[in-house]
Amino acid sequence: MTVETYESRAVTLLRGLAGRLGDGTLRTLWSFLGAGELVLLEDALFGSLDSESGALDPGELDLLRAMLDDEADPRLSGIRLLAPDEQRPAYRFTDAAEDAAAEPNPIADEVAVELASRRPEVRRVVRALRLPANAAASAPVTWVYVVQAAPGSYVPHALAGIPSGFLVKGLRSRYPVEPVVQGEDLPPYQAAALAAGRRLWPA
Repeated sequence: MTVETYESRAVTLLRGLAGRLGDGTLRTLWSFLGAGELVLLEDALFGSLDSESGALDPGELDLLRAMLDDEADPRLSGIRLLAPDEQRPAYRFTDAAEDAAAEPNPIADEVAVELASRRPEVRRVVRALRLPANAAASAPVTWVYVVQAAPGSYVPHALAGIPSGFLVKGLRSRYPVEPVVQGEDLPPYQAAALAAGRRLWPA
């Protein structure tokens, strides 16, 4: 398996887990992928699925299996499969707060714009408010930043250090950052956030 194939599978899997695993968990997983720490990524993914009672569908389980050096890894047997009738979490996105408690954080906006604008491959940054769209959606209401990079860019690098920048500013990890590449087909979660979000940069 080539590095590109591994990365493509990992990106697909992590995107599908948005809103299903914790935002902080996904931030860590993306950071491991971006740093090329693939063993840490796999260990953290197995651990997070277990500790957060996460489940995969058969296609996602196949993706994970194909990422591993040992496709008979015994940890795979501990992964819970989504039942055919089990409802997946669904979310909707909007560009404006629906109440004062959900107003965007100007410091987070500044961090996202400042760091993204330093990366030559980044084309735009949008911000969208994530809201539950069904009873299975357990992730909190929060602002999601979508960073779109030029075609051919390495997807994790589109993060542009923004999650770390949030932490430096004391914002913890409550603002998820979704890295995408211009022109690619996106899963419903990322596509909806990108389509609904307000463009922050370029202004």
